Amino acid sequence: MLSLLAGRVQQPLLGPLQAELHLYPPDRRRRDCDNFQKGVWDSLQHAGVYLDDSQIRRLIIEKHDPTGPPRAEVTLLELSPRPQAQKDTPCTPMTSSTTLKTSGTSTTRSSSRSRVPMA
Repeated sequence: MLSLLAGRVQQPLLGPLQAELHLYPPDRRRRDCDNFQKGVWDSLQHAGVYLDDSQIRRLIIEKHDPTGPPRAEVTLLELSPRPQAQKDTPCTPMTSSTTLKTSGTSTTRSSSRSRVPMA
């Protein structure tokens, strides 16, 4: 599944990241999001999407009811590094994001440009 993505990643993401993970399980059995997410992050690292999963600074996980094929949808947003003088200031999003959708054996990667203001 992610082997398709590995051939299309041109350059890994280098800075701090926000990751959003949407899980669509195959059925209604109880599943632990914590156990599932580690495999997703390790797979994306192995595919060359980013250098190390320790780059993920902000994480959002949502488990949905089963609909359609089982899948995991991941959106990565590059965050700007914190200024040295203001370490208590939260990271602010940069202008690029990457959305990765996996479904069965096919994987697509799309990028979009947007500015998300921080409050």
